[in-house]
Amino acid sequence: MRAVITVTGKDRTGIIAKSSNTLYQHHVNFVDISQNVMEDMFAMVMLVNIDKCTVDFNSLIDLLDWY
Repeated sequence: MRAVITVTGKDRTGIIAKSSNTLYQHHVNFVDISQNVMEDMFAMVMLVNIDKCTVDFNSLIDLLDWY
């Protein structure tokens, strides 16, 4: 199954690293990624495959909600 995950907020160091590491740890595969920084705001949209994810989708979203 595929899912779309968006990450938005004030730009700061480590957003991509923390998000991608969390997804990697739970065996989520990246299909496509788009990111943009507009002044001090960061936006990223990821199309991911969650077939092999080790946690349910709601738990995964909770893990990504760190900002």
